Amino acid sequence: MMSVPPSSTEISASVVGSGHMPEAMAISTIRFNPTMRVLFSSLCLFPLPRVPLSLSVEHTSFSISISRFSIADVATAVQELTDKILFLLYCELSNQLYGGMNNCVDLVEKITPWRESWKVHVKVVKLWYHKNPALDPSQNLLHMVLMDEKLHKIQATIRDQLISKFVVSLNERDVYLMTHFTVVPNTGLNRVTKHRFRLLFQYNTSIVSVVSPRIPHSGLCFASIDEIDQMTKDHNFLIDFVGIITGVRKERDVASYGKLVKAVVLEVFTDGKRVQCNVFGNSCDLLEYDKLQKYPRSPLVVLESFKIKAIEGGVILQNVINVSRLFINPDIPESVEFLSRFTVASYGFSRLVTNDFGYLVSKVDGDYFNPKEIINIQDLHSDDGDSHYFVIGTIKEVMDEPNWWYYTRVCGHAVVEHEDLYLCDACGSCVEHVMVKYGIRVKIQDDGCTVLFVLLDNAATKLFGRTCSEAFLRIEEEFPVDPRITGQEWLRGWKGSMQKWKEYKKLKELQRCQPDPLALKRS
Repeated sequence: MMSVPPSSTEISASVVGSGHMPEAMAISTIRFNPTMRVLFSSLCLFPLPRVPLSLSVEHTSFSISISRFSIADVATAVQELTDKILFLLYCELSNQLYGGMNNCVDLVEKITPWRESWKVHVKVVKLWYHKNPALDPSQNLLHMVLMDEKLHKIQATIRDQLISKFVVSLNERDVYLMTHFTVVPNTGLNRVTKHRFRLLFQYNTSIVSVVSPRIPHSGLCFASIDEIDQMTKDHNFLIDFVGIITGVRKERDVASYGKLVKAVVLEVFTDGKRVQCNVFGNSCDLLEYDKLQKYPRSPLVVLESFKIKAIEGGVILQNVINVSRLFINPDIPESVEFLSRFTVASYGFSRLVTNDFGYLVSKVDGDYFNPKEIINIQDLHSDDGDSHYFVIGTIKEVMDEPNWWYYTRVCGHAVVEHEDLYLCDACGSCVEHVMVKYGIRVKIQDDGCTVLFVLLDNAATKLFGRTCSEAFLRIEEEFPVDPRITGQEWLRGWKGSMQKWKEYKKLKELQRCQPDPLALKRS
């Protein structure tokens, strides 16, 4: 039988003072074990009107004091506080008896208007204010995207008159227990979730902050370039997208509801294809030319809640002002996962440079090649200039060295270790998520002349047919080389004779000292 919440008779209250203005009221509950103490220690009480609250957690019990209140506020204060306490006790008891919070909360995907009471355990993955100038420009709304442990999402909205009641207690990436809200249909042209319904907060809505490791996911769900290309009309659901910026063009300011806003057109590359992205408003500040050109290669961009718009001959992505967000080289696991994919790591991207028209452009792989720039190794020896060259040669030897890889951050700058932290070698900022990249030295021969080259990540990925992170995890295996590439000549010395992937002398020592390169995260 399912456990029931403790009744209100199990909570006692005492009033200290005299007359109609008591000086303090104390609320105490039954004794509880250390596990419940941890739960109550994370209890976040929301400020009530004119009722200052304080929480005291002892070893086996807790008490809450309300000092200097008016009689008119007592009933509301006690009721709201009691609801929160009863809810926490109920969930903790169910958790101890049945081994999980899912026994006392509902799944987001199950929420419908045909039931009055819902309790959810969710993470706030997105939080934003939005006014609708077309309806009532004075009406401010606070919107959220909530996600449960099953990664199902639903939008929630707080109306203007209730924002001050809840906003102090809501933070992105925090996890809450929520109950008492209205469920309405999820309609509109710019829906941030695919759930059929959304939540409206009411005055009696209860939100309690909890400490939970069960929802670590960021909530980003990237659409593929193929899914976007298949759209033939405007899409009412906003999507997330990730790619490499290969073009930036500033446009003249455009009018939006009587105001002029900035406009920038991006070209974003992913999985061998490009898509146009129009950006309006304050997000354009992140796309200033000098900011984007400081990176050693074209920056990665994460587009959150962008709209798919159909145009003649294809589709484009476009932001929704105040709803969509744009991130440049974000230090998140999704960035590392994207850049570690073979379909991305095997491409080379140059630094963004200004072309003859004043736009920022990046050369991608084949765009680099200019037959007029091919020289032989002998001429390369005699040229001491700093330029870009193409050499056709044969790999004669892969240097047997332990340092065939190095750490980088998402932006491409190298990472250095300092005590128990990873720091960016360029700016010194702390890095949570790092990547492993190839840095393999090889000897290239051309007409009897030999020179030492360093094959960096995209060239080595093509040569070995796997990314550096994949090779790092499987280094102790011997990889047979495709016989079709043995002895061939390759532009820039990408492929040549190689019978097996070499074992490195210091591999065991490195593996003992270094953490997993695919999950490097320093807390």
